[in-house]
Amino acid sequence: EQNKEGLRIIDKRSGKELAQFSNKTTKTTIAGYNTVDVINDVATQDKISFVASNSGLTLLDMSTPDKPVWLGSHQKLGQVVRVISNNKHVYALNDDGIVYSLDASNPVEPTTQGTYRSNKPIKNITTNGELVFLRHQDSIDIINFSGKTPYISNEGMDFGQGVNLGGERRIFIEGNLAYVADWFSGIHIYDISQPQRPILLSSFHTPGSPKGIVIRDGIAFVADDDYGLQIVDISDPLNPKFVSELLTQGLAYTPKLVDNLLYLAGHRGGFQIIDISDVHQPKLVSEYDTPGKAWSIEIKDHIAYIADDDSGLLIFDVNNPKQPKIIGQFSPGTAAEEVIVRGNIAFVAFFDDGLYILDISHPAQPKIISHTNLPGNARGLDLVDNKLYVASWLAGVHILDISNLKSPQVLGAHDTRGAAWGLKVKNNFLYTMDWWGGFSVLDISNSNAPFTAGGYHNHGHINNIAGKDNYIFIANGNQGLQVFDIKNPLHPTWMTGTHFSGRAQQLALTEQTAFVAAGNGGLAILDISNPFNTRWLSSIKTPGNARSIHINNDIAYVIDSVAGIIAYDIKQPNKPRQLYRLNTKANDLLIVNDRLYIATNKGLAIYKTGRKEPRLIKQLAVDGGLQKLKQANKRILAAAKNRLLLLDNKLELLDELNLGQSITDIVINNEALFVSTAHAINMFSYSANSRLILEARYPMLSRVQGMEFHNGIIYTSGEKNITALRPLPAIQHKQPTKNESTLSLPGTLGEGHYNLHITLANGDSKTIHNAINIKMPTFSKPKMTLEDFKKIMKEKKDADLFTTPNQ
Repeated sequence: EQNKEGLRIIDKRSGKELAQFSNKTTKTTIAGYNTVDVINDVATQDKISFVASNSGLTLLDMSTPDKPVWLGSHQKLGQVVRVISNNKHVYALNDDGIVYSLDASNPVEPTTQGTYRSNKPIKNITTNGELVFLRHQDSIDIINFSGKTPYISNEGMDFGQGVNLGGERRIFIEGNLAYVADWFSGIHIYDISQPQRPILLSSFHTPGSPKGIVIRDGIAFVADDDYGLQIVDISDPLNPKFVSELLTQGLAYTPKLVDNLLYLAGHRGGFQIIDISDVHQPKLVSEYDTPGKAWSIEIKDHIAYIADDDSGLLIFDVNNPKQPKIIGQFSPGTAAEEVIVRGNIAFVAFFDDGLYILDISHPAQPKIISHTNLPGNARGLDLVDNKLYVASWLAGVHILDISNLKSPQVLGAHDTRGAAWGLKVKNNFLYTMDWWGGFSVLDISNSNAPFTAGGYHNHGHINNIAGKDNYIFIANGNQGLQVFDIKNPLHPTWMTGTHFSGRAQQLALTEQTAFVAAGNGGLAILDISNPFNTRWLSSIKTPGNARSIHINNDIAYVIDSVAGIIAYDIKQPNKPRQLYRLNTKANDLLIVNDRLYIATNKGLAIYKTGRKEPRLIKQLAVDGGLQKLKQANKRILAAAKNRLLLLDNKLELLDELNLGQSITDIVINNEALFVSTAHAINMFSYSANSRLILEARYPMLSRVQGMEFHNGIIYTSGEKNITALRPLPAIQHKQPTKNESTLSLPGTLGEGHYNLHITLANGDSKTIHNAINIKMPTFSKPKMTLEDFKKIMKEKKDADLFTTPNQ
């Protein structure tokens, strides 16, 4: 029985009290951990706590319960509302109904292994092995995560495996401008007067792969990998210009300026000392080939400190720049990557061995003051007052209190979206070069709980995508136009962007120009002749909000919320001339020969068009109106909410399908037809008798607002990130006898496990899970081993091993 005092357990037969539990039991808090966001759930296993919050998943080391220690986190899961753990697997449910399967065997870097979206609200989840049970209001789903997901898209992946938001490596800040060396696309200049919302002013594509940058007197000195030192005039931040270059040995990584000398860590080529007194003719003063790979360099009092990978920290006397002399070394046996010096103290980041603090009051004999292990890989450093900021690669960033050099204390940590490499502090913000995750800005006003305050790549909504050659151009809402390199089609890599007034809604491309419907910014016109440095040319204000744009035969048609359809002559792209306005409320339009098809809330209107005002020639009423139009051969495809209509050129209905959900877009590719709904892409074919046949259905994690089919890949808009999908190749099906069927799998079918869904003639169907398993072939044994090669080299050391074919 329960009473005010607690709970009593009584033997019913004898009435004797067996036990009593008081509700006045004292509970004592022994420790705490401050999280940045609201905690929604916690699971603990093997002395590791998995904390679900609005910003993702955080992992805490609880081996010492009164001192929880941050281990790692996964900030790419959305708002996590439930978390459960099972051996080395962790399952996280977010508020959008997506279940993530995570591998936490390395808790510092938990990684996504699989994902599943439920179409029904999930009340709770539990697990048994690799089976996850989802409880709905009136049913239970059982999800098997044991199969390997076929690699057909970049959905649900961690950064670096799918979409890539650039290769930001190092940053140099001067005033309100940030200069960024981007490994993949050149240098970028940002206005950071509003730290949470950096604005990209310009980009400059260098011939190599920028690893570092330093600025002085309007000149940028760029360490450009195998293209050595590149010198760029950035006195006009909107228009950088090449000045000169100096090719160097090795791979140019980190530049440092002292008076008229530039010291350049050259990775596989040691370091160089360069005279830059005349920026138009830089001259090599000397170079020294270090035994390791020189990652970074620091200069103080004519002493050079080189982070030289496995050689550790090398120390050189450079009093005579023409003859550098090595005078000291600190090598704990691990790889040094970054060094900064303050006074007589050197702070050295060792990739897999954390932070070393060294006393260098006698440079020839550096002494250890302290050593601190950190999660992840220590790759970048910045020091402000008594706080040291460490870029820890996939483990985000760490903030250390170094007021006591002998015992540094970790104050706080934050996992960034990508892989933190370079960083720089200004005021209360930490600008993080987050590699795949883009340019990120952290608020560090509270060192114990840093959090993402903004950045360049986490603003704007992907509203529309258009492909051209090896690039896709994105209408990115208030972030303007963004450009991605798609030479690796499923891994789009960010290159540059252009800001302009309004919110980019939709775009259309000509050979060298992009026309963007920019909402209240009207029609924006951009030069895209150089995809690495797109430029805004001009804008034309429309009466309302420019919502979409279509181009045909040197005419641009803009759908405007107030004016209806405005047609512009774009023979001179930078000086469009208005031809006419058509006062009709349009949802979409299609131009076929001299006919203008307009989807309206009432149905379909057809006009005869040209360079003069169109003339209405036909109308077709459709219940609920039409939202999308596309041409397929000589047929018209139209979306009427959740219905797909196939019409001939006389507007006779050939076929109609009800997809059960609102149609968001239609894309045509040869004989294939792709139709998207909110969370799926459906592929249809249509036969000679014009019947629409469903060939495949791809459930999507992201919301699909629109699609672009380019070079065999479907790119979807609708979220803040791109999703790229390669449709599966057709599988040949033969039925030689009544009871036998044969499937022929194409060689291009991606590696992974596939379900087999069988539908019989009588309508019965069955799904066999993981019925097909595609594996990479096992490589044959090499004909020559390394030992064989060494033996030949030893026996033939004086012979010419490299002969011509005739020999």
